[in-house]
Amino acid sequence: MRWRDFRILFYFIIAAIVFGIISWVVLSPAVAWIALVVAWGLILIGLLVNSLLLLRDTDKKIKEINETLKNIVQIQEAMQKEQKEQAGSGSTIVPTLQAVSQFYLDYFARQKGGEEKPKDTDDI
Repeated sequence: MRWRDFRILFYFIIAAIVFGIISWVVLSPAVAWIALVVAWGLILIGLLVNSLLLLRDTDKKIKEINETLKNIVQIQEAMQKEQKEQAGSGSTIVPTLQAVSQFYLDYFARQKGGEEKPKDTDDI
């Protein structure tokens, strides 16, 4: 926790202490207990206000985290969708590569066969 989170509570505690000291010195002992009750009331009000402020800040942070998580989930879904599309198109790449390699093998076979035929015709 940071100092900023407890600043208001600290102010209320200081006010309660000051009020308690002034009432102890100025007021008669018969009514001094009223001042103590008021001082404790100030401390409790400080706790309440501080708790509400902490709750508000925490709620804001939780909302920000939820938004970030939603964005991450959307990005992951988009990535998975893209991977599925690539995997689907990847299966067509393999037959295409096989066909191209077979074409080149046939081409080289024809070239090799074409070079041998003229040699055979020269021998006859």
